[in-house]
Amino acid sequence: MNSLWKLSRANAMLFPVHHSPFRRVLLLFVLLLGGFVSAVRAAAPTPTPTPTPGQLDTTFVPAPGTNDAVNVVIPQPDGKVVAAGRFTFANTVFRNRIARFNFDGSLDTSFDPGTGADGEIIAAVLQSDGRIIVAGRFTSFNGFTHNGICRLNADGSVDQTFGLGNGINNAALALALQSDGRIIVGGQFSQIDLTQRFNLARLNNDGSVDLSFDPGNGPNGDVNAIIIQPDGRIVIGGTFIGYNGFARGGVARIAT
Repeated sequence: MNSLWKLSRANAMLFPVHHSPFRRVLLLFVLLLGGFVSAVRAAAPTPTPTPTPGQLDTTFVPAPGTNDAVNVVIPQPDGKVVAAGRFTFANTVFRNRIARFNFDGSLDTSFDPGTGADGEIIAAVLQSDGRIIVAGRFTSFNGFTHNGICRLNADGSVDQTFGLGNGINNAALALALQSDGRIIVGGQFSQIDLTQRFNLARLNNDGSVDLSFDPGNGPNGDVNAIIIQPDGRIVIGGTFIGYNGFARGGVARIAT
């Protein structure tokens, strides 16, 4: 609804001749006509209602999403979301085990992993430089041999500077990044690149095994979860009941 505003010459104040208190308005232009100011105002767009906490955010619409399970999602600073798991299609487009979605849920086609992983991705972490480390039960990624772990560039291509030689001899189930860029890997394995490591290891930023991190006999069961505490110490969780000869039922903290 338009409104006409009158300018009082005595006190130079504006008074609305007609005003609707129920509509927010935007002043578009002012036209001086003698002792009057004519102001045409148009209604601003109605803001999108804020969803009730716990309710579906209908502004994020993956259509129709993935065709199988997603095991891990990681947010990017730009609002995009990386999803990885068992699926082979995302939003009806071929995406083998990993895909990236835009803020609105549409598929980010600038992220193209090619043929992707030949097996399930179980864990993934985002580096500060935008590269993504994925781990799981696979032996190759986009045609390159990568047993259990691989690093991708921000566009989804395989990062050839990250090499783990023979890789993991079974499955990687958990990942965590240290502040110095080194990578903690947990899972179900006894060797990484032919180096004996029972279910827990640390890798250097280039993918090589960090020999300074030696868990001895390590956890005697699978490691399914890893966190890094603020002081740098590592907490692991899994199916183990002991760690290097000490009784530890399912959770243990490791020095760095």
